[in-house]
Amino acid sequence: YITVASAMGQGTMFSLYLPTHLPLNPAGGDDEVHSAAPPVVNPVAKSGALVLVVDDEPGLRASTARMLQGAGYRVVLAADGAQALEMIAHEATPDLVLTDLTMAGMSGIELAEQVHRRWPALPLIFMSGYSATVLKEVRYPGVPGPLLQKPFTIPELLATVQLALRTLTT
Repeated sequence: YITVASAMGQGTMFSLYLPTHLPLNPAGGDDEVHSAAPPVVNPVAKSGALVLVVDDEPGLRASTARMLQGAGYRVVLAADGAQALEMIAHEATPDLVLTDLTMAGMSGIELAEQVHRRWPALPLIFMSGYSATVLKEVRYPGVPGPLLQKPFTIPELLATVQLALRTLTT
């Protein structure tokens, strides 16, 4: 992730944080990420919950998966909305769908509409790199789900996921 600190008359400092290790999937695919990342301190994972991460950017998809896995979640990945729908319909149904808002082909909104129509109890979280100001002006009637602003921190991701899963069980 990237942090930015800026002060008038003093300049701007960008800090870029990269993983020390990018795990490779031994199967050669991208359907499930296996990571040796250390666990997050004070994990908030619902024991064994399966999260489907949908993002058309492979690096962001893998990075998000590692964050979730570090907190004890099981994670499967989809590169686009069509693949996500196929996985939900024909493989184990996830406990939560975490999808990028804007993707090539099927958008996160279109995916959410189809998920909500076919699996109405399945919680969904949107991710987006667009500014909150722009997104506040856009309304998506009938599509449930909170918005996680990119770039997000591990605690922000885990808190949002925990809240979505807690809402499901209450």
